[in-house]
Amino acid sequence: DIYTFLRPGMTVVTWNSLTADGYVTNMMEALARMHDLLDKVKDLHDNRVLRNLRCICRMCLVNIPTDMVTTEKFISEQEQIIKANSELINLRTIEIESAINDIIDLVSLTPLEPGKT
Repeated sequence: DIYTFLRPGMTVVTWNSLTADGYVTNMMEALARMHDLLDKVKDLHDNRVLRNLRCICRMCLVNIPTDMVTTEKFISEQEQIIKANSELINLRTIEIESAINDIIDLVSLTPLEPGKT
């Protein structure tokens, strides 16, 4: 927890403390780890979550014919389009779910404390 190693700076460490340099060093290491973590999370978000959401948004689930067609033919064509696109949407949502799970794992398993890898 980030507050665990922030707490000494808020309660015990003063600028005159002998431990101030160590505290600042530890904080800089923690901030660097946090920055790296945020870069990884942003990469997963942008390249796996948003990319798939944009793809889903561009899908057309209804095709309006330019010529006159019978109701039966219109329904049949729409059912085919919806079936094909629903399979693609399902695959994309599985990828989004996987990316979100990877983000959760990354955040929960990445130590921010200095000296841990």
